[in-house]
Amino acid sequence: MEHVPQNEDFDWKDYYEQVVGDSHSRSLEKAVTTFCKEKGVALDIGAGNLRDSKFLLNEGFTVIAIDPSPRSLEYAHALNNPSLELINDMVGGYNFPNNVFTLVNAQGILFHLPQPRFDDILQKIKISLKSGGVFCGDFLGVNDDWNNSESKKTFLEKEQIEKIFDGFDIKVLKETENNSTYAASVVNGTNDTKHWHWFKIIAVKK
Repeated sequence: MEHVPQNEDFDWKDYYEQVVGDSHSRSLEKAVTTFCKEKGVALDIGAGNLRDSKFLLNEGFTVIAIDPSPRSLEYAHALNNPSLELINDMVGGYNFPNNVFTLVNAQGILFHLPQPRFDDILQKIKISLKSGGVFCGDFLGVNDDWNNSESKKTFLEKEQIEKIFDGFDIKVLKETENNSTYAASVVNGTNDTKHWHWFKIIAVKK
């Protein structure tokens, strides 16, 4: 398998600017409109340029957004919405409350965590969701180009994801493999591609 740069210390500011006009996650939209029965407090992990957070706000949620980038803090200040709280920190630095959130959104973020930190954060996320609360996010599969001996990311088999969400009603678990660009190649203008192995999941806590 060809090695693709990991960019572990990648500065996301330029990428956030380049995708600022992009729409919110369609997976998140489906989770909200189809499976979320209560629009209470939502947690948006790895909120970036706040495109998903803004969708959640428009849908009537109170939103806590987590992202360590100073640019995310600037976006939050510009938005100036009292229903939004931006935690300018890594997800590992957040003190997860118990039984609070009606929705947790984690797009393109959790797989960057190494195990066992990944396992610890997932456990905290599950505890933080109320009964009937919805998790919407994605994970990387074992066929992904980033899965090599140098990687500190977490890669999962489908069965492992199903085990993680024991105690949840898995509504969507979609597996996709394709070749497309990644953040660093978009920012540096090379638009190089890599092989992606994705799992998109929407699950409701019982």
